[in-house]
Amino acid sequence: WDLGEGAGAGADGAEAKRQRTPEERRDMEEMFRKKMAARGGGKAKAEESAGASFAEKLVLLFFVLVCLYVGSPFFRQTVKKTFVALVFGAEAAEALEEPGSGGAIFGSGADDGDIVEDL
Repeated sequence: WDLGEGAGAGADGAEAKRQRTPEERRDMEEMFRKKMAARGGGKAKAEESAGASFAEKLVLLFFVLVCLYVGSPFFRQTVKKTFVALVFGAEAAEALEEPGSGGAIFGSGADDGDIVEDL
């Protein structure tokens, strides 16, 4: 608050600026912290809302994969082949790729749109 020469000081401007005591500084800092907390948290609130957490990112990834599985027959077939290769081994995955033998694991081999039956 610099109000210029003579404004608020004395008639001659010779009075020095009053220095705050450490107790007054602590009181001012405490009031400032309370005011910032009442406003909305200050920096802590801004840092918290800066981005999505790791758990939120995992949920979004799961949602995207489910949407891909439901909406894309190519992705669905790729997931099936990968699952068979991981669970039953590479031989079963190769047998799945051969025409006519896909029904041995997944039924008829044709994608009739019924997800539950295909698995």
